[in-house]
Amino acid sequence: MTNNQRLCVLPNESRPNLTSAIRSRVLRMLSSDFLHVYGHPVLLVATFTNSMRHVGTCYKAANFLRAGETLGYGRRNGAHVHHGQKKTCWLYPLHKDAAKIPASVPSQSFTTKQEFSSFGPC
Repeated sequence: MTNNQRLCVLPNESRPNLTSAIRSRVLRMLSSDFLHVYGHPVLLVATFTNSMRHVGTCYKAANFLRAGETLGYGRRNGAHVHHGQKKTCWLYPLHKDAAKIPASVPSQSFTTKQEFSSFGPC
């Protein structure tokens, strides 16, 4: 699993649906890029939205699944600190069996792109 970082499009850009097009391309390439660079694929992408400021419409429209809310903790200087600001967690599976794979197959099992591909289509 990896975290989806924020995407900011400057106001002078006027192409319709630009953020959706960028997000789509990134998600399509992410797992194979990780496999190439780090030697393992990414099966699931997670991102968080501040539910007091955003309802996550762009993630819902991009087929991210709402997984629930955090307990309001964050990391500061390597420690977990309660700040009380709950976030909504959104997940996007990059593999059709992403929910089953972590429990049944150790990540070390995928050493090549061919081995990962043999598990099924992404």
